Amino acid sequence: MSLTTEEPLIEASALAGFPGAPFSSAQVRSAADSLRTQAGWHIAPTIEQTVEVYTGRGRIALLPSLHVVDVLRVEDASNGREVTGWRVRRQAGLLVSDSPFPEDIDVTLRHGFEECPEDLKPLVAERARRIAAGEVRQESIGSRSVTLAAEFGPISTSVLERYMLFGET
Repeated sequence: MSLTTEEPLIEASALAGFPGAPFSSAQVRSAADSLRTQAGWHIAPTIEQTVEVYTGRGRIALLPSLHVVDVLRVEDASNGREVTGWRVRRQAGLLVSDSPFPEDIDVTLRHGFEECPEDLKPLVAERARRIAAGEVRQESIGSRSVTLAAEFGPISTSVLERYMLFGET
């Protein structure tokens, strides 16, 4: 699953008033993409996406989202047949079934917050400020990951942890 999307997590103009602002769109995009990579999913905005999920033939499928709006379709990835008899736990990002799922399923879902959550805006702004100040040690365009020269404090880390999938780091 690609963590990048054509839709930005947040626009640079939404960070006006934060220390270091104004930021360029590229700085904000890079900062936001680093948060998405660290969290393991796109976070916002709400998008429709098809993802392949390994279930191990269990009765619970972990979806790569912590804010599922709707699951539109579930198919057996090996043959394209529709899978029925499941229910979704939206906030937990789970599909639950009374009978085992096929080993791999393709799930078409709408997920993500409508807009960047308020508590993530200061983190995006801080990362954009560090990018603008040249405190970025490494930046990869292909995966859009950013490594910063300094670590973030425990408050920043605890805020981001609320949006992280399955122990992503």
